[in-house]
This record gives sequence, structure tokens and C-alpha cells, in this order.
Amino acid sequence: MQEWWEEFTKWCSEYLPLGSWADWFAAIGTVGALLWGVGTFAHSRALARRHDADAVVSRVGSAWHGTTEVQTVSVRNTGSRPIIFCAVMWNMDGSDHLRFLTVTRSRFELEPGEVATSETDAPKGRSLTLVIVDSTGRRWYRDLTNYKYIRGQRKIRKIGGGKLPGDD
Repeated sequence: MQEWWEEFTKWCSEYLPLGSWADWFAAIGTVGALLWGVGTFAHSRALARRHDADAVVSRVGSAWHGTTEVQTVSVRNTGSRPIIFCAVMWNMDGSDHLRFLTVTRSRFELEPGEVATSETDAPKGRSLTLVIVDSTGRRWYRDLTNYKYIRGQRKIRKIGGGKLPGDD
């Protein structure tokens, strides 16, 4: 076995000048540092993009309409920039229902520090989705069951995340 290894290293040094161990460690360290830097940049950029959406705090409650218990949603903008659009969406009987969280009837914005509360027609236990359009115009879809963002166009279309009011 040792003869084979010696022949292999002799062949490598003759036909493949690979350099010293120090050269290899330097190369691997440089590539690793470059990958780490790109990953850190991408992560910080993703956090900055999500800043406005993360500043929207929501809570699901319930209310009674006669003998029917329905879900209510309260939303607070804890950020420093306004939220352009905020709505609750749910699926009932195979059709998409979109319920708007409005502070006043004339606008849909949620100013910093403002709270909006809306009662849905969704029965208790129905999955609700919060639709947020942040100050940069980016749309975010947050599942109000587990408070995680919904990613991927297929999943967004499945929950009915197509056109919103004002889309052309």
C-alpha cells in the first residue's frame, strides 16, 4: 500500500504541480471567507427586506354573533413606516373571501403605532392569512395559525393570494 501511495504522490508532483500545504490552506480559507461573506450579506439583506412586515403584530381572537362564534383579528404597526395595505384572507366554501382590516372606511393604510381590528365571517378554527403590503410595495402573506410567512407562488395562489384591490 505504501508503494502505491509513493508512486501516486510522485506522479502528482511530476504532472500536477499542486503547491504546498500552505497554498492549499490559504486557498480553502479564502474561498470559505468569500462564501461566509456572501451568506452574511444575503441574510442581512433578507432581514432588512422583512423589517416592515415583521413590525406588524397580529392577534386572533373570537366574537359571538348570535349563536355563531367568529374570528376577530387585531393588527398593530409597531414599525416606523406606514403599511400601505393590510387585509385578512380566508377560504370558505371553495371561494376566496378577502376581508379588509381598516382603521377608517376611507383608507387601508396602517400608520406607525396604529391598531386595526376586524371581525371576519370565518368560523372559529378556519385558517386565516394576513396580507401585508409594506412601505416598499412588497407583498407578504402570513399564516395566522402558526405566524409564519407563506413563500412560493404556488402556495400563495392556493390560498387565494391573487389580485388585491388596486391591482390592474
